[in-house]
Amino acid sequence: MKKIALIIEFFLVFIGLPFFVYLNIYPVQKILTLVILTFACLLVLIIDKNFETKSLIQLNLKSVDFKSMITKFVLAFGLMTLAVWQFSPESLFVFPRERFSIWLLIMALYPIFSALPQELVYRSFLFHRYRDIFTTKFAIIAASASSFGYLHIIYDNWIALGMTLLGGVLFSLTYYKTRSLLIASFEHALYGCAVFTVGLGNYFYEVPGQ
Repeated sequence: MKKIALIIEFFLVFIGLPFFVYLNIYPVQKILTLVILTFACLLVLIIDKNFETKSLIQLNLKSVDFKSMITKFVLAFGLMTLAVWQFSPESLFVFPRERFSIWLLIMALYPIFSALPQELVYRSFLFHRYRDIFTTKFAIIAASASSFGYLHIIYDNWIALGMTLLGGVLFSLTYYKTRSLLIASFEHALYGCAVFTVGLGNYFYEVPGQ
């Protein structure tokens, strides 16, 4: 019965909630929904006696290959830049070129107010809370990555879905290896900041009031 309850909970939180947000049927901003969900997940983890709260701040630097992580990021950054230059050259680096101060602000705030909350929900919370129903490495990574990608239906475009599905695989693998929220958030922040820098931010942008 516990597993059945967890399965139902998983679908309600990670499938149902994003779908409700996508339909825009209740008057709550998307970012506020993320804030509420983040605090709810954090509270569940803190009161769970089987969860080691120190994992929320541990680094486990020895368990991550930073050379490989940075190499992958540089390659991805190059591919994103090439894609924007090829298909939408007017958008290439448009944010830092035309709105430099706002771009700097996003570079500073995104890691803390976007990457970190999402990693807490989709990695720390999901990996711990649903470990009894996703019992293999493949299953837990697939659940984490696919639900993370699915979250981005709220932006209503296939580019956001495709990119975040790939990103979800990377971040999930990193978290699986390190069990470090901070390291996974760091990697997430690299890619998120790159998206807004090269000219793909319009696919991940919420217009106020929508």
